[in-house]
Amino acid sequence: MARPTISKEQEARGKRLAEKIKASRGTAITQEQLAQMAGVPLDTLRRLERGVVATPSFFLVADLASALGEEISEWLE
Repeated sequence: MARPTISKEQEARGKRLAEKIKASRGTAITQEQLAQMAGVPLDTLRRLERGVVATPSFFLVADLASALGEEISEWLE
């Protein structure tokens, strides 16, 4: 099954989310720790932080924000 083409806007959103996750995680929490805390696969988190996932699910983003003690509304701006 072929992936749908993503727009430049979706690609830019994915990159902004990647930067937000990395900045929020900082150096105090490893990718492995965050993945475990949020209950998401490590590979998924790595792909998010690389900006490869342009359109992650709302619940995935909510789980990551929650695990980092942040409000999802701040991540959706």
